[in-house]
Amino acid sequence: MKEQKFSETGRSLVEMLGTLAVMGVLSVIGMAGFKIAMIKHSANDLLNELNVRASSIATQIATHSNPGFQPGMVGFNQGFSGCTECQFYVQRIAGQNRFSILVSNLPENICEQALKIIGPTSMIRSVTPCTDGEPVGFVFNNDLSTKEKDPCNDHGIILNGACSCYKGFSGTDCSQGAGEST
Repeated sequence: MKEQKFSETGRSLVEMLGTLAVMGVLSVIGMAGFKIAMIKHSANDLLNELNVRASSIATQIATHSNPGFQPGMVGFNQGFSGCTECQFYVQRIAGQNRFSILVSNLPENICEQALKIIGPTSMIRSVTPCTDGEPVGFVFNNDLSTKEKDPCNDHGIILNGACSCYKGFSGTDCSQGAGEST
């Protein structure tokens, strides 16, 4: 009997399955990274939209071009590119030189990411907590300045009635220059 020789010219099933498994793992990692990037993008869009709307409102207040703009809530256009179902409302804070832009239907993950982005140069003076289903309020001075005494010493924002310090600052008033954010 003659011996038959087999020529191996391809990939085995094990090699193909191994390659598919690696591709699957890389795809899952890529999708997770894409989702995180989209949340960051939406949070940046939110902050840009808030700044544009706050500038418009501050101009109206300064020029008194909207005499009906009294303390209370006023509807203000709908949505932005990162959250088309979000709605914006303006609330004048009676007796103070401030106004608030309330955002309803804001997903909690976008709100939390926006809080991480807000820094010392932000016009936003304080923020209410991020809770799904509840409107989130972003407070601005009428002239968009930080002229008033800042209880967080320009090193944090007021969140839920207390200072939330920027990275590198700590303490109840964010006056301590070393340490982690609270």
